[in-house]
Amino acid sequence: MGYVCVIGGTNVDIICTPNEQLNLRDSNPSKITITAGGVGRNIAENLARLSQQVKLISVIGNDVNAQIIRDNAILVGMDISHCMQVDMPTSMYVAINDSNNDMLVGANSMQSAQMLSQEFLSGKLELLNGASCVVVDTNMYHVLPYVLSVVTVPVFVEAVSSAKILLAKPHLKNVFALKVNHDEALALTGVDVDNILTAQLCYNNVCDKVENLYITNSQGVYVCTRNGVSFVKGIKTEVVNTTGAGDSFFAGVVLGYMLGKDVTQCACYGQACSMITVKSPSAVSQQLSLQTIIKLAEEQL
Repeated sequence: MGYVCVIGGTNVDIICTPNEQLNLRDSNPSKITITAGGVGRNIAENLARLSQQVKLISVIGNDVNAQIIRDNAILVGMDISHCMQVDMPTSMYVAINDSNNDMLVGANSMQSAQMLSQEFLSGKLELLNGASCVVVDTNMYHVLPYVLSVVTVPVFVEAVSSAKILLAKPHLKNVFALKVNHDEALALTGVDVDNILTAQLCYNNVCDKVENLYITNSQGVYVCTRNGVSFVKGIKTEVVNTTGAGDSFFAGVVLGYMLGKDVTQCACYGQACSMITVKSPSAVSQQLSLQTIIKLAEEQL
């Protein structure tokens, strides 16, 4: 079985969910969790939990938070031996949810991610091109031009945020699959995607750079290819926490690719992963398993 190489952000997540309606400018009794996080690292952990061999290239600091990352990697069987270690704090992300478990505001300190360099990646070129595919999140937009110019296997790109996809926009080329949400699609192309027609217009803006485009929203995902656009409905479920749902969706897409599925089937795998994840208080669900996701995805086909 081949492996997936993920290049992306690694950080520690602090997720705060108030017990009742949030009162601004006051202390709110809440449930607070501290876990390993980061978009790229989340995608990698999801894939590891889905029985995929995954190698993470990221940046880890020299503080106590770095040990949280290492302990998690050992627990799930994720290879982080190719990460860069720097003499500065590990990146951190804080999310404040409302009492309905939906994120109100997030904050991040991601300075260490910028330490990942083209020079460092050049020493990993054999590793990258030996993978079945490479996943890059746009926290690493500064090395994206290099990755897209030297990697010969399919490259999957996760938009991360409206701001980050704008930073990555000038460098997009040779992208096998790009995943954006509604707001990221709007920032990238100026198209307000709310139906098949507008999804097609959005894809037309990037089709010379991106082969397959996934545009997610709260109802499902538009799957855009050179053969047209389709819509895959989401799976209704109880929502406990939305942080990490997009990361798990994209991991499901990559899983589908690794299993030889077509782009629409890959979206079904993504929806299955996302459905499991939003029922978890963590950004990555401990309930993920290859067998469960295959069963859920096949039920949608």
